[in-house]
Amino acid sequence: MEAGRWHGSCESAGMHPLPPFSSTPATLTGWLQAQARLRPAGLALRHKQAGLWQERRWWTLQQEVATLAAGLRARGFQPGHWLQVRCQPRPEALLLSLAALWLGGRVRLGHPGAAPLSRRTAASAEAHDAHFVLLDRADDLAGLADLQAGLHWVGYVERRAAVTLPAGLQDRVQSSEELLLEGRAAGALDEPIQGEADDTAFLLQTEQGALSLSHRDLLEGGLALVDQEGLTHRDEAFAARAFATEAQLRYLLAPWLLTGLRLNFPERLATRDADRREIGPTLVAGTCETYQRVARWVREALPPEGTWQRHLVERALAGRYGRLPRWVVGRRLRDVIGLTRTRAALLIGAPLPEDDARFFASLGVAVRVWPEGGAASPRPSREHDSAPPDERTVQFNLHPWGAV
Repeated sequence: MEAGRWHGSCESAGMHPLPPFSSTPATLTGWLQAQARLRPAGLALRHKQAGLWQERRWWTLQQEVATLAAGLRARGFQPGHWLQVRCQPRPEALLLSLAALWLGGRVRLGHPGAAPLSRRTAASAEAHDAHFVLLDRADDLAGLADLQAGLHWVGYVERRAAVTLPAGLQDRVQSSEELLLEGRAAGALDEPIQGEADDTAFLLQTEQGALSLSHRDLLEGGLALVDQEGLTHRDEAFAARAFATEAQLRYLLAPWLLTGLRLNFPERLATRDADRREIGPTLVAGTCETYQRVARWVREALPPEGTWQRHLVERALAGRYGRLPRWVVGRRLRDVIGLTRTRAALLIGAPLPEDDARFFASLGVAVRVWPEGGAASPRPSREHDSAPPDERTVQFNLHPWGAV
């Protein structure tokens, strides 16, 4: 479908039309709009729900973010306001964060496993005007009694059982789905995307204190990754953790918007390994602890130590029988952990212990260190590739929107 015809059909269907696009976007939400215009029918997001993979295309995704922004605006969200997000990795948290950024707002991220909301949290939220809060479940609302005076809106994603809301808070609490319906009723946004490149996009709580990240910070970090790893819209990324660290924002969120690659969410943390195996991502990012957990999982799948079968596997991985047996055994083990297609395995933060690093290298997984806020380690020379010995690597010329 031609761009003009697509644009016109969306207007006639009552969808939010995209404004003219003529320059390089300076914000995360600007890149969202760019991807919706460039590849409207391209697959943007997948998440597993009730055992089935649900999909969103770039145009549909942009429309949903715009509708959520209309809902937030109807609830009084203004430029400079803060949205506090305390959720597991799920698309609702991502889309609502983008909606807040669309309106010129800022997002304060916290690990969902952190201490429950309390008076101390209230003071922190008040300091950053975090009068809008998104929680995982309606059950988490019990901790909001001390916060209600400063709250404009409280959202949740799941309601597992009947919940008694704190007194005086009923009219300010709704599910993310209800906010979406409210946004549709409010009508199309009549203003362009708010915000500038140097505006704060996210605030993170680190061991050293609060860390403020601007749109420029994230886009520059993401572009460095895109350039060095050769990422394109054909890549698959897997988001197994909530976007609650600088590295996850730089190396997953920003590259997703810059290249138009596909971002995948597991059904829940307990299913992340099985879900990753189904997807077979080409881009994964994790901490030292994450890779060590996966390494233990692989070792547990091997024959018991001391057996002749284990001896054969170890010799094959060490290359004692030649390149082809090493590739065959390594590929089988990569399949067990869902890294068969992975060509960009990023380690965020502290490096792996030497024995674990050697183990992943023996599988054909070149784990590369990308420090938070720092430059990547040099690309390692690989003794063997994840591709068969006679397969050639195809290189793409990079455009800011992917491969051309």
